[in-house]
Amino acid sequence: MFRDGSPRRAAAFSLALLLSAAPFAARSARAAGAATSALAVTLDGAPLASAGVVRGESAQIALAALARADGWNVERRARTVRLAGDDRVVELTLGARTVREDGDVRGLLQEPLAERGGTLFVGVADAARLFGLRVARERASVAFAHPPRLGAAPVLDEVAHPPTPRPRPTATPAPTGARATTTIGGGAGDAGRVLMSVERTGGLRMLRLSAESHGSFVQTNLDASGIDGFGTPNATVTFGSAERGGVVGLMGDPLSGEIVGGDAFDGAELRRLDRGVEYFAGHRLADGLFESGVTGGDPLTGANTIAFLHGPDGTTTALLRHVRRRHHPWGDFTAEAIASAHGAGIGLGARTTGRTFVESRLSLERGLPVGANAQPVALDVGRRLSDVTTLAGGAGSSGSGALVPFVGLSSRLGGVIGSVSVANRALSTSLTAQAPAGSLQLYATGGAAASFGLNGGFALRGASLDLAATSSGGERDASLALRTTRSAVGIIGGFALYGNRFGPITGLALPLTPLFALEGTVRAAGPGGHSTRLALAMRIPRAQPRKPRTIVATVHVEGERGAAPLRLIVDGLPLRAAASATLRADVTPGAHTFAVESVDGALGSPQVTATLASAGDVQLPLWPERAIAGRVTLADPQAVPADTLLSGIVVTIAPGDASAVTDADGRFFFGRQPFPPDAQLAVDPDTLPQALRAPEAVALRDGEMELALPGATIDTQVFPAARGAAAKPRSRSARAPRSAAHRAGSAPGRG
Repeated sequence: MFRDGSPRRAAAFSLALLLSAAPFAARSARAAGAATSALAVTLDGAPLASAGVVRGESAQIALAALARADGWNVERRARTVRLAGDDRVVELTLGARTVREDGDVRGLLQEPLAERGGTLFVGVADAARLFGLRVARERASVAFAHPPRLGAAPVLDEVAHPPTPRPRPTATPAPTGARATTTIGGGAGDAGRVLMSVERTGGLRMLRLSAESHGSFVQTNLDASGIDGFGTPNATVTFGSAERGGVVGLMGDPLSGEIVGGDAFDGAELRRLDRGVEYFAGHRLADGLFESGVTGGDPLTGANTIAFLHGPDGTTTALLRHVRRRHHPWGDFTAEAIASAHGAGIGLGARTTGRTFVESRLSLERGLPVGANAQPVALDVGRRLSDVTTLAGGAGSSGSGALVPFVGLSSRLGGVIGSVSVANRALSTSLTAQAPAGSLQLYATGGAAASFGLNGGFALRGASLDLAATSSGGERDASLALRTTRSAVGIIGGFALYGNRFGPITGLALPLTPLFALEGTVRAAGPGGHSTRLALAMRIPRAQPRKPRTIVATVHVEGERGAAPLRLIVDGLPLRAAASATLRADVTPGAHTFAVESVDGALGSPQVTATLASAGDVQLPLWPERAIAGRVTLADPQAVPADTLLSGIVVTIAPGDASAVTDADGRFFFGRQPFPPDAQLAVDPDTLPQALRAPEAVALRDGEMELALPGATIDTQVFPAARGAAAKPRSRSARAPRSAAHRAGSAPGRG
């Protein structure tokens, strides 16, 4: 909520909302740009909404939309998807081609599993192979059909898009225009930079020192500036993780909440959330009050704080604080109480969820040494008009008791986000545009203290363009600077406006060493004067991770290679293609899965897992790739019971270690994969009904195959009637259906 009724703070809501939503809008724009057009996808004639996209020449299918028609389940993990159904467990890895079943590599996707906008995609051909479907592709449509199909098909759930940010007014200082030219040093791949500059305007000399770093364990930010000397630095050092870490320097007041208003706090905070404690010590910049204490509990549900406040007059006051947070389906509720020897306070806050949301706060305070919240009563109501547009409004009481209303509207279109708000009879607008080539931020506020601000940066071919402009309190400052980037020496040129004086900007950027650079600029400033700026920048290179030790795995391919080159695949990822029977790859010591395939898809090898401690060889046979379809039938339907089922029968191919399960019509299907020339198709006798027996294995052949299942053979013994002396039994074999009584365990009939 707004802490006062000034128009500039009213405008801060719009700008803060845009800046927080800009990354999400940029991701949405990139996701939308990845799909050039949509495909109409059907499964057995039924349309599937939002299931396919065309990306250049490649068509990809959203797994969840296709698989939900078959009713399977999924477990999404960090970078893998675990699929379970029909006594099978299939695992796919994001960015890889490996298909694992029950932990073992069983196949490869033609294209890696991809994620765009939270949705998982595979290629059309891979979806057909994975689910055992037939597919027919037209220019703008893809049609899947079930016959013949694999006995089990996995399914993937889509991950929902992140929710649209809701407008939440926040006291954020309005941005000021940059008076200097392009900042030097510190590239995107660096770990940080240090910049020291001196700027002389007329008889004044402004010094500034800034430094920032962003490592994996420590992040720092420092800024110090002043006239004829460096002022008190503003610095923050963050180290460790969210659970075990801390902050030194500027941060938020540890006692800030529903009762006490937020204030800048300069000190140290140590977090041990794994033990449920936080320690803090430091002083508030507003009143110089020194605070030290400890907080115990879970910040998400409730915590207790014991703090000691040391005033400038030497007095010490103990303070107890209790916070309780409840999370309900309708929203969140917070209750807070603070007590000391000289006063107490109570605060309540609530925020609902849903398309229409409400946020409210009420706090009462008397005699607390840390002061009260600047806005003790507040009520906001918002409505998400659509996925991209949100309307919010409300009112809050200031410390003087005046009621300050506000209303705001925000919307976005691709990478452009805009908002407008009215507070204290002042209109504020803001606009943010994000694109791969640059960004632009603009804000404007009306009323008695009207202000305007513009900031932007754009990357051009061989140059970069920076612009900045501010207007507030009758003062105007603007600059437009172009910097060349093709050569080591950068030339800076542009125009500047300071008050009513307009003049050029000229300068040079000189690299001194790979780590240091020097920049100097001259621009118009003041009545009849100039501003000269000299800056020295140092880049902090990012520490390069040590590359893991690798060994050479030599893969020897055996068999007829054909005319097409062979592609080597290690752990599901294609590495290289070469017209050779010997392929090499650098791998880390340990277990890896190797395979090869011809680039035309005609030949391939089975998956071979080898554990290598040093450089070694792997032998892979090369077999033709083909898809096998067929069905099992009854050799003599009259010789078996009429209720004999042909579903659930396992059909195997060996060598090749491949198996498929028949459907209700006895059909089976093996997706395209390499099979050896001597491979045979057989039926697993353990999966047959008792009335049937397994036929002899047959060699694989092109076209649809058929396996005729004969009836089971019943061995009986026939004894002739005894006539005085025992007769030798004679045996015969009879092929007859087993009766229900025989299947239940009764004795066979005698002949």
